[in-house]
Amino acid sequence: MWMVSQSLNSLLKPIKKIYSFGGGVFNKEAIIYCSFALIFCLQCCLYWNIFVKNLKSLNKYFLKYKWRFSLGILFVICANALNVYNPVITKQAVDLISDNLIKLRSSQESFSIIQSRIGYQVFILFLKYLGIALLAGTFTFFMRQSMIVVSRMIEFDLKNDI
Repeated sequence: MWMVSQSLNSLLKPIKKIYSFGGGVFNKEAIIYCSFALIFCLQCCLYWNIFVKNLKSLNKYFLKYKWRFSLGILFVICANALNVYNPVITKQAVDLISDNLIKLRSSQESFSIIQSRIGYQVFILFLKYLGIALLAGTFTFFMRQSMIVVSRMIEFDLKNDI
């Protein structure tokens, strides 16, 4: 216990310097927070080592199906990238409507002209939103299918190796 305490103190020395105030007094709450964060990181490293040692026997199966597994990871990246873009389109639609309502109040343009312009632009944004949502759903489907197929193949190989 004393050894762990000494190693934590040596690791916290730079943190104490970072959080120093005035006459060398350091913020104890920041040190406690950093101590807990450091302990958490050490525990994660310990657990990671334990899990990696236990899962090393599966590496040959992952390597056997590395291209299918990589394809599944690519589908995950594509689906998440597309799902991030939909709120941007929603923001564009809200900004479009609010800007045109401000223009309607301040100008002498007729309501029907602004309404037709807003309607067309919102419809285009709706089509973009729908297309991206369908594409993201397709990538999510392919991601699930590819990952499930790889897991079934690994399970089959494990069963046959026993």
